[in-house]
Amino acid sequence: MSARFGRIARPAQKAVERAVTDTPGPGLVIVEAPMGEGKTEAAVVAAEIMAHRWGLDGLFVGMPTPATSDPMLAHPVNGGTHRPTLHEMRRCRSARTVPGIRLGAMSDPSWFKRPHKQPARWPMRNRDFRAEFDPEVVALADRGLETRNATLTKLMDGAGLGLDSTWEMDLAAGSFIWRGSKGNVVSPLQVLGTRHPADESWLWAWANHSLPPACCVAAASVREFGLAQQIRPLTTGQLDCGDEQKWMLGNIAIGLGLGDFVYLGDSGRLEIHLLLTDPQVV
Repeated sequence: MSARFGRIARPAQKAVERAVTDTPGPGLVIVEAPMGEGKTEAAVVAAEIMAHRWGLDGLFVGMPTPATSDPMLAHPVNGGTHRPTLHEMRRCRSARTVPGIRLGAMSDPSWFKRPHKQPARWPMRNRDFRAEFDPEVVALADRGLETRNATLTKLMDGAGLGLDSTWEMDLAAGSFIWRGSKGNVVSPLQVLGTRHPADESWLWAWANHSLPPACCVAAASVREFGLAQQIRPLTTGQLDCGDEQKWMLGNIAIGLGLGDFVYLGDSGRLEIHLLLTDPQVV
């Protein structure tokens, strides 16, 4: 709370932050506190922490009337510049809206500085991005999401993972470790792709020649599926890719049975999306 808003958290705000940090899965948070205790700020922090923990995106604010919604949505938590009507949505931007989170260490930190090289990009930033895919593929991605959430719950419970958990990867060895308070998650890894948050560009691993080929097998399998089904976003090397789309691509890979979980490694300048093919708690 102090890192997000620059002031000491009130007791109710601390309680909300603890609750969403410790909860084993996404859920409903009800905050009851007197006026002036900072429920709005607490709600935003809760949404951003849960968005980061479970790879979700989007903050919907619903108020009963324009008179109550407009002043709240012009609040500094939303930048203080936007003047919406009755309801509005704001994207949570994954880990980058949660200051101070330690997302791990790279075995080769300089790798994150390598730029995307492919110039051609397929525009996929539609408001309804799921319309890019046939209903069968959307259902496949939904099954992948269910698997990803179930795997996350199992790993969090087994290893005691939290916001202070650190991770490491070794691309040459194709290995991943995620350290928790009760144990470590270890898994072989595959790289699905990389994404630049600044321009929201996604580069499939099979199109990134700086990656070890052995780490790109799963991404190549997604491409083969895309070729067979004539799904252009899965067969074009570089895409326009917002926060929503990047999780959809990972869920498709999981739905195809290529892995159980997608971990997002974020350096701030570049995201690397790691498919954990057999995560185990040791």
